[in-house]
Amino acid sequence: FMHCLAQHVSHFSGQAQRKLQGHYHYYGVRGNAKSLWKYQHLCQRLVFKWLNRRSQRRSYNWHGFREMWKSWGMPAPRMVEGALEPQTRLQLSYGYT
Repeated sequence: FMHCLAQHVSHFSGQAQRKLQGHYHYYGVRGNAKSLWKYQHLCQRLVFKWLNRRSQRRSYNWHGFREMWKSWGMPAPRMVEGALEPQTRLQLSYGYT
C-alpha cells in the first residue's frame, strides 16, 4: 500500500480495494474470519498513519478517516469458501466378494 500513497489519494483507493479483495479471496476460508477482520483493522491503521504523514499537520482524525474509508467503498472481510458438504461414507473394497 505504501508505495501507492505517494500518488493522489483517489488513485490509491482503487488499488487498495483490489489488494484487500484479493487478500479476502485467498484467505477467506472457514475459521479465519477473526484474522481477516484483524487484517482489515491493521490496514486501516497503516493507511491512517501514512495519510497523516503527508504533511506536518494531521490531515485526518479517526472520524473523518472512517468516513473517507466508507466513501472509497473498501470491501469488508467475508468468507468466500462455501458451506460444508455432507461427506458421504466411503465404500472400501479390497477385491473380495
